[in-house]
Amino acid sequence: MSVCVDKQPWRKSCIQPNCGQLNPANQNVYSVLHDIYLDINDYMEKGEYFHMGGDEVFMPCWNQTEVIVTYMKEKNYERTTEGFLQLWSEFQEKALNQWDEVTDGKSSIILWSSELTLPENVEQYLPKDRYIIQTWIPSDSKIPLELLKKGYRVIMSTKNAWYFDHGFWGITKYYSWKTVYANMLPKSYLVLGGEACMWGVSLILNNEFKKINQIIFKEYLDEFSIEMKIFPRLNAVGERLWSNPPTDFKTVESRFNRQRERVLAKGINSD
Repeated sequence: MSVCVDKQPWRKSCIQPNCGQLNPANQNVYSVLHDIYLDINDYMEKGEYFHMGGDEVFMPCWNQTEVIVTYMKEKNYERTTEGFLQLWSEFQEKALNQWDEVTDGKSSIILWSSELTLPENVEQYLPKDRYIIQTWIPSDSKIPLELLKKGYRVIMSTKNAWYFDHGFWGITKYYSWKTVYANMLPKSYLVLGGEACMWGVSLILNNEFKKINQIIFKEYLDEFSIEMKIFPRLNAVGERLWSNPPTDFKTVESRFNRQRERVLAKGINSD
């Protein structure tokens, strides 16, 4: 039910290791999703939204998988970006149908922004009355505004302000609480809110000996360092989401210093 699992060299099969993604051509995938959705629904509170993920789908993986290529030929899907988007949207529709079978069939679904949710594609594949798009793109991108104009609800996770893992790996840049605070939200009732993101460490295990064979320190984070990397920057996200004030960081710096003291008093480590 999965394809490209642990493929090497990984750059040809996924965005980052370990490789592997669901096989949309295998119909057994959907019955398994049905069972998983049953369990998830049992734990969800009334009014909560279900997030189906959907980021970092890697089309070249599908393009090198014989069973998927054969399936696409049977469905008359071309081996082009458009054809793979058709395959992707088919998967999404079938997954949604499984969710609807275990729920009332009316709840909204959150998806990460992707090629499927681009303004030029989204209306063809994702109905706006069912899907909320969580955008993880830079602040200078017009995509959120274009999605809002089309009537889609949006959750903001601005990549160059609210990605708290940045600055600790690769060539990424660290965003201070001032940058975090300056990330303004579009003025629209369709903006449901936002979310700051902090991603963790990936481990590759040697299955034979049950030992760690390699650690990919992509985001350099564990339970001992998470609080100081989140606070006080998360406080800045909180105020931005609560009232979205038209002020800059200079007018609130003294208050944020006091807020840091409150956080420390609660036993939470803060930078």
